Amino acid sequence: MAEEKERARHQREEMLLMIRGSGTNN
Repeated sequence: MAEEKERARHQREEMLLMIRGSGTNN
């Protein structure tokens, strides 16, 4: 369970980073 939570958190962080990068590019 802990591993799944960590993986989800990592995915969310990556998504946020991608969105932030897109915003900066735009």
